[in-house]
Amino acid sequence: IVRVANMQRHKVRNCKLLPHGGPAIEMPDPRTPEVYVARLNGCRLLPCEHLLRMGDGAVFFDDVLTKPLHRPFTNTHVVHLADDGRLLMTEPEGEFNLDSACAYLGAAKGYFAWLFECVTRLWAYNQRAEWASLPLLVHTGLSRYQNEMLDLLGYAGDRLIQIPDSSTATCADLHVASLSAPFNFVAPFAIEHLRRELRKAINVRTDAPKRLFLSRQKLQHRKLSDYSDLESLLLRFGFVILHPQSVSTYEILQQILTAEVIIGLEGAAMSNVFFAPAKAKIGLITATERTALRYASPSMVLGHEFTFLLGEPEYESNQKISECDIRLRPDILEEYLKSL
Repeated sequence: IVRVANMQRHKVRNCKLLPHGGPAIEMPDPRTPEVYVARLNGCRLLPCEHLLRMGDGAVFFDDVLTKPLHRPFTNTHVVHLADDGRLLMTEPEGEFNLDSACAYLGAAKGYFAWLFECVTRLWAYNQRAEWASLPLLVHTGLSRYQNEMLDLLGYAGDRLIQIPDSSTATCADLHVASLSAPFNFVAPFAIEHLRRELRKAINVRTDAPKRLFLSRQKLQHRKLSDYSDLESLLLRFGFVILHPQSVSTYEILQQILTAEVIIGLEGAAMSNVFFAPAKAKIGLITATERTALRYASPSMVLGHEFTFLLGEPEYESNQKISECDIRLRPDILEEYLKSL
């Protein structure tokens, strides 16, 4: 086990809320953990969430997966959990043997979780030359955006090893970086590393728009129900409206890397605001029932001025509250735009 970073506490700016008098937000402890890289021999990696199990039966949750106390109850390979910590598990019948050294990236269903939990690990592997050249273990079914992000970071082709969903991988020499973001906050140096690597791959435009709205109107869920009223306001205040699902990750990041103000709803595209300049202003449109600290906390460590624009969920739009459309009063948006 090699330690590459100490635990750090951070000074952060408080996030703002509009309308004033909204629900109080309790910020979690602004700290990021010690980061280390462990070298495991003969480790078995289960598909899907990429749970790690050693030959002696030990299973890794802490420091490797977020929400470790939840994982025994949510992981598809865990059949039963005893009070003393024993697990009854199933494994796929297929075998996938890896004899050469490789690095653990991890797996996550959503783009935000994948970026937050997995991609931030790449900083740790770049702290030693022999680790930086290792191929990454990834899950099958990477989305277009995930493949494009890894490609921009220099991981494509033979630098990626996909673990089939039907197989358990046995790794002769696996390097595992601990989480840079096991809590709400992410280690700033992990994001700074990604930002540096992306700037090498992306031609940053000096004429890129400084005010950007990331729209979800072409998607099925979590849209603005009163979009037409809000669109005219955004255009009047000089915003360029981007539909992220219609462009490549390269094009999205090319604009985010130089943007001064970014507004949008929770979703994959807004996950990329971590790469915005340090003093960028971020406005997240969300419903009062689901104030999204997971977006605010990393931004605040990075120096962003973060504001929640609180709307109301349209419950009839979706059975899942987290996927409901949102109605944001135009006066709330206008107040925020006038403050920029």
